[in-house]
Amino acid sequence: MKLDSARLIPKSAGYSIASSNGVLDATLLSIASEYRTNISRKYITLPLREVAQKFVNATNNVLVSTKEDGEAVFVYFDTSEETKIFAFNAPSGRVRVGLPCLASALEQLQAAGHKKGLLVAELFLRAEKRTTVGDVITASFRGNEKDQDALSLAFYDIIMLDGIDWRKNGTDFAKTWAKLGTFKATNARR
Repeated sequence: MKLDSARLIPKSAGYSIASSNGVLDATLLSIASEYRTNISRKYITLPLREVAQKFVNATNNVLVSTKEDGEAVFVYFDTSEETKIFAFNAPSGRVRVGLPCLASALEQLQAAGHKKGLLVAELFLRAEKRTTVGDVITASFRGNEKDQDALSLAFYDIIMLDGIDWRKNGTDFAKTWAKLGTFKATNARR
């Protein structure tokens, strides 16, 4: 078992959250924490108008993508487990289980033939106005269906997928980027 079910607090039908220490698997939490320390802290958020200026003399390839304003989360899935998919934070172990966007992501991953993985995503709110990480946290703790339906995932990195360690692709992120192109942002309750 990967999760401490005693820490999961039901917020609505099917949706639960553990505010901390919800991940029991020390290896999973360690890998995610290592990623957060060594990789995600190197990301730079810039207004589009500044990208060309910042990298005008770059000698390496630079990947530019749209940034959703939300909360970075790790998404673990294993189709053989009782809890097939969940989102969590590292190192805190905050866990979210049962969000519609997670169910949609699992459907998409299974349809593509994937059985197990650890992905990195942005959990964000689809809204008319710009939202922040605070809005995402508030919506996830409130626990009403309207908030849950508005939460979405946008995948932006692969750590492990179907027994293959993708961390070594850091120097050739084009392969990871191509694979990520097969995933879509997920949100809708079906």
